[in-house]
Amino acid sequence: VLRTLALVELVVSAGSDGAMPTLREASALTSQGSWEQDLDRFALAMVLAETAAESCGEGQPVPELFSALLEGLENLRGAPAEPDGSAETAACLALLRILEESGEAPSLTPELTRPWPAERPKPRCFWLDIETGLIHPPATPEGDRAACWRRPRVQEDSAPLSPAAVRLVYTLRTGAGQASLSRDEARPLLDGLLHFFEYRAGHRLRSAGFWRKLAN
Repeated sequence: VLRTLALVELVVSAGSDGAMPTLREASALTSQGSWEQDLDRFALAMVLAETAAESCGEGQPVPELFSALLEGLENLRGAPAEPDGSAETAACLALLRILEESGEAPSLTPELTRPWPAERPKPRCFWLDIETGLIHPPATPEGDRAACWRRPRVQEDSAPLSPAAVRLVYTLRTGAGQASLSRDEARPLLDGLLHFFEYRAGHRLRSAGFWRKLAN
């Protein structure tokens, strides 16, 4: 019953005076197939599960976060094999939802997520032009496309985040639809989000290291 990533109901006796709790009963709630049959999706699922577990306070119920994890795992399982990158895109969206529910999601300064007025000097930081979808370096003219798409920095402790991650964060925050990414776009996006989470958590995730080895 206690298979990796299985959904189960447990009966546990709490330990006293700091002792470990005792597992009394365990029953499966769903007839989930084995994730291990698809190693790539198994690695992505483990990333989502560990991120959610790392976002929980010990002994505190977090039903919204748990629901976000279950929905993300279901979407990951049901993502079609084609187009290429569907599973990775589903994992990115689920990871952002988990981070959102845990209060750890990257945020953008609202003033920097709209077209910049022509009469005002360009900001001295990276900024996102929603009309064009371009991320501009400091004081770069809009016509200078060669200088666009450099790595921006969000406003949370200056943690680096990829341009694709910024676009997807904005999409989710505004409810403007879901992005469809290729594998070449989705893998760096997921890696950037994981680096962001690890930066905030102060340590690396085991599942992230496993996924990175497979992805490379």
